[in-house]
Amino acid sequence: MAQLAIIHLRFLLRNSTLNTFETMCRIFTTTAFIAVTLSACTLKNFGLNHDIVAESKDHSFQVSQTNPAWISEDLKERASPAKSAICTDLKNLIIAVHYSAPLVKGRNIWGDLVPFNQVWRTGANEATMIELSNKAIINGQSIDAGRYALFTIPSENTWTVIINRVFDQWGAFQYDKHKKQDVLRFDVTPTNCDMTEMLNFSFNKNSTKQVTLNMKWENVMLPIAIEAAN
Repeated sequence: MAQLAIIHLRFLLRNSTLNTFETMCRIFTTTAFIAVTLSACTLKNFGLNHDIVAESKDHSFQVSQTNPAWISEDLKERASPAKSAICTDLKNLIIAVHYSAPLVKGRNIWGDLVPFNQVWRTGANEATMIELSNKAIINGQSIDAGRYALFTIPSENTWTVIINRVFDQWGAFQYDKHKKQDVLRFDVTPTNCDMTEMLNFSFNKNSTKQVTLNMKWENVMLPIAIEAAN
């Protein structure tokens, strides 16, 4: 589109039989269209067409409404829909979780489709991503603002939650390669919940400084405590 507009602008400049005012109006309109089109292309290429939810205090990091990796993909083709859960209820902290949500579809999930004692992407497709606008405390441990992968190791009783710096991993297939990039690792006891066909993440506000991030799928809920550091 921008190339066609540029050709049209050149034609106006070389061959216009309109009066000066009409020519200038058309040139202005065409130039404005070119600028907007090129700007939109630049934003798309750099992932900035995703709405920004929050920016860190030092302006070094921005939390987005969706996973930046989803920009160029037709998400309608996914069997496990792309989802985002965003918490804006805390003072000085915005949290976003981007994930793909598989369905039960009558399958045995825990210990079967999702094996016990193995690292899991905590969803489908890409590893689930968690973004923090500012420094936070997760399960009592401090973590800096940033974008991270959220892995889990399910078991029959206690699950291990892993926060890893390499956020743009596909599944957990390369986790061992990036294991040294773990930022946090802690155990959480899951609870039972009502049957949940589609995996989902949601936030339960406990106070102005603390929420619980809940992952639910099938009949299991995994609660993760998160609070603002300041």
